[in-house]
Amino acid sequence: MSARKKVKQQEVSLPNVISLADHLFEINKKAHDSREGFKEIQEKWEALKKALAQITAHEEMLLDTARYLTSNLDEKEILTRIANGAMRVLHADEADIYLLSKDEDLLQPMVAIGPQYIQEILSAPLKVDASLTGKAVRQKRSIIVNDIRDETDAYQVPGTPVDTEERLIIAPLTDEDKVIGALCITRLGALFSMEDLKLAEAYAAFASSVLVNVNTHTDLEKEVEERMKAERALRESEKKYRELTDFLPQIIFEMDMKGRLTFVNRFAFRTMGFTYEDFEKGLNVYDFIEPEDRERAETSLSRLIDTETYPAQEFRIVRKDGSRFHAFFLASPILTRKQPVGFRGVIIDINARKQIEEALKQSEESYHGLFNSVDDAIYIQDEDGKFLDVNEGAAKMYGYSRGEMIGRTPQDIEAEGKNDLEKLQSLVHKAYKGEPQQYEFWGMRKKGQVFLQDVRLYQGTYYGKQVVISVATDITKRRMSENALKESEARYRQLVELSPDAIAIHSGGKFVYINPAGLKMLGAKSREDIIGKPVLSIVAPGYIDTVKNQLKFAEQNRKYQPPVIEQFIRLNKTIIDAEVVSIPITFDGKLAWQMVAHDISEQVRAQAKEQQATEELFKAYEATLEGWSHALEMRERETAGHSRRVADITVALCQKMGVPSDQLIQIRRGAILHDIGKLSIPDRILLKPEPLTKEEWVIMRQHPVFAFELLSPIKYLTPALEIPCNHHERWDGTGYPNGIKGEEIPLSARIFSVVDEWDALTSDRPYRRAWTKEAARQYLRDQRGKIFDPKVVDAFLKLMVVTGEFQKLGKSQ
Repeated sequence: MSARKKVKQQEVSLPNVISLADHLFEINKKAHDSREGFKEIQEKWEALKKALAQITAHEEMLLDTARYLTSNLDEKEILTRIANGAMRVLHADEADIYLLSKDEDLLQPMVAIGPQYIQEILSAPLKVDASLTGKAVRQKRSIIVNDIRDETDAYQVPGTPVDTEERLIIAPLTDEDKVIGALCITRLGALFSMEDLKLAEAYAAFASSVLVNVNTHTDLEKEVEERMKAERALRESEKKYRELTDFLPQIIFEMDMKGRLTFVNRFAFRTMGFTYEDFEKGLNVYDFIEPEDRERAETSLSRLIDTETYPAQEFRIVRKDGSRFHAFFLASPILTRKQPVGFRGVIIDINARKQIEEALKQSEESYHGLFNSVDDAIYIQDEDGKFLDVNEGAAKMYGYSRGEMIGRTPQDIEAEGKNDLEKLQSLVHKAYKGEPQQYEFWGMRKKGQVFLQDVRLYQGTYYGKQVVISVATDITKRRMSENALKESEARYRQLVELSPDAIAIHSGGKFVYINPAGLKMLGAKSREDIIGKPVLSIVAPGYIDTVKNQLKFAEQNRKYQPPVIEQFIRLNKTIIDAEVVSIPITFDGKLAWQMVAHDISEQVRAQAKEQQATEELFKAYEATLEGWSHALEMRERETAGHSRRVADITVALCQKMGVPSDQLIQIRRGAILHDIGKLSIPDRILLKPEPLTKEEWVIMRQHPVFAFELLSPIKYLTPALEIPCNHHERWDGTGYPNGIKGEEIPLSARIFSVVDEWDALTSDRPYRRAWTKEAARQYLRDQRGKIFDPKVVDAFLKLMVVTGEFQKLGKSQ
């Protein structure tokens, strides 16, 4: 029972009880004034009156403490008032209040009221298992000790005397069924009664209630304060979150489980183009994802609910104005009570990265194209000389595949015993540090042939890593020539003099030597006609810039120049074609260039004749194709020149629509042979004047298939099959033979079908007169998007009406 309830129990009309007692006493006094028992009655009355006064004082103290409690929450001060009140009401000499420790082993003194030994009591905690107060706590009941000598659990507080006249009441302080402390009342002399025990329990109950209420109020106050701090922290966090997200150059969003946006940062408004009003009306994340990507996005987010992990996904994002960009989409679930209520994420624009990746891809393709287009061997080596990559020139030079070369070192491909490997390693290290190097290296091909290379080393980078780039040229032939020249200069001169090819030496841009074959090639009678003249004086005008660049490169690099085709001017002003090779040599102690020229004029003329023969053969092919077409027209009684006419117009329309020029010849051939498959259609069907039956139409519609069977074995005409095989297909898929539609139909066939229909409509036929051009134009307009490609129809009408070129091609109409 709480202290408050006990106070109310003891407020039962106390003045009335005292008045009634006085009244009864007066009656009894008058009635028994003479009786011997009056004294005994008087004594009982005095005892009752004293008890009632004690109850009154108790009530007053409780009320005073309750009033104080409402204005003060100091726990110790309130407990002191309670102990003081208990001591006065019970006429005690001392009152102490103990609180049970958390581990329930000790009773800590909180309040001590009395004339002496206060400090001794406050400094002496009581053990629960070794004290009278602990006994009451263990048993969870109040006890009266009127004879301390009979108690084995008694504990003497250090510094206090033993007094056999000491009487004790110990009442536990409880919170529901849990003991939280004890109230100890000490009296010297007079014994404690059960009424005293009840009063002590009332004070203990009141102290318990006070402790619980104070702790509850303190906890509540702390909770309120913590909640207010949390709310302030939350507001501050939300403010910082908003400021942070608004600062970030990425789209930050939150959405509910259905995709409705509940938060976006400022960057999202700027990037996506929607306004705050749009946001207030309601925006859905899935509306901003490319339709083709939405199902994947929904599946990924639904999987996120179960796994709580969501790797970056790439989607195409659609802005309010319809423009699109590629983006990474990252998200994590928002949980409330461990249940997902939405998602929080970021959208990162990766368009720039995509463009960079594409540029890098193109750059890498260009690099590999250039890397492999060089005839010389190129090696990418690390600091220790190991090959990280090689070009096709290196693989070809050694006879290994590129994969077999990568990972090897020069030691693995050298001719054993012919190279100083330690010096080679030193040169590689120097090049790695930025010092270009050059040396000669004897290598061995896969099949065992030994050859000599001129190797140059440079510092470079390869995919961001510092490397050595080695460029090697096979100089075996050159070295053999040099050695031969060193062995016998006479033999060299003899060979040069007798060489059927022109050999000349120039230094400083002027000729210093020329052999007889060179004189003959240039039409000179003596060396004086050539020696001392500038090299450029014999070069045809169209090749002067080429030769200048070669001379400049040769002067800077001093290396073998691969064969090139040049034209020279003979002294009689005629032009000759020559294949020229240049190598660096020493002549009269100076750097010079030996030029070997082979007259290829006859070869050039032969090639020209071969080209002419090829062109004539092509013309013959074209004539044959037109002959086939003409024969078909005659058989089908088609309008004369129909095939040539539609071919010319088709080519013109293809040019206007941007078809590459190298495809036009095959498109022309396909247009000429568009109905060649009808050669396989029997005359009874092809030339039938009456409408065809269903069975006959089945055969007639096979002529595109017959065209494929007829032309596909001729490799020369394979690229021209698109029109003969597909010109009866329709834009809406209702054509034949395959029923393909839209852009599944080859562009050339779509273009031709419009031209063919125009020519058919505007030409006289045995069964009808030609349509007017306006009627034919209107028909094409009506069928755009049904039979014909709309873009082709538009381009055709523009070509016909605007440019005027169509009329030139179609004069026979």
